[in-house]
Amino acid sequence: MKWLFSIISLFVVMVTLSTNVESVTMAQGSMGLGWQGCPNIRYWISPKMAIQPAVDLNLQSSNASGVSLQNTMFISCKVLMPYKERKDYNLNIGAGIDLTTITNLNNKSGDSSTIIDIYGLVDIEYFFRFIPDVSVGTNIGVGLTNTTTNIGGNSVTVNTIGFQAAGFALNTISSLNLRYYFK
Repeated sequence: MKWLFSIISLFVVMVTLSTNVESVTMAQGSMGLGWQGCPNIRYWISPKMAIQPAVDLNLQSSNASGVSLQNTMFISCKVLMPYKERKDYNLNIGAGIDLTTITNLNNKSGDSSTIIDIYGLVDIEYFFRFIPDVSVGTNIGVGLTNTTTNIGGNSVTVNTIGFQAAGFALNTISSLNLRYYFK
């Protein structure tokens, strides 16, 4: 029972003595390493502007003769500006662009797809008072998606306008971003 009281007491002290995380994270040169379906970095160029690049590669190979496996490359970049800054959360606005290329679409050699998303977004980031420099967040946006698919030598391009959550379609579950900041 004493160990439980000690843990609760330590937790209360940590919450009470926690610093204003916002002042550390929004400072020029601070960087947050995050995960939101793929690794990303949020770098604050100044207290009023951040960039957030992300890259994800899914490369597959096979030794079997005549087997072509699907390969995917995802590159993203967001530019963010603080809209509302609080001690426990930040609300940012910005814009982003994503590029996804898929080769050997559906494991068929020569078939491919290229997807380009351009969007405006609202980003919210909540900071834990008891774990300094750690945040959880998400974003939602609206934008234009251009998809070009090549199947069997035929090319089809489709443009759509729609909502996105965390840079992915709303039916995707990877919409939370866990981030650790350091300077």
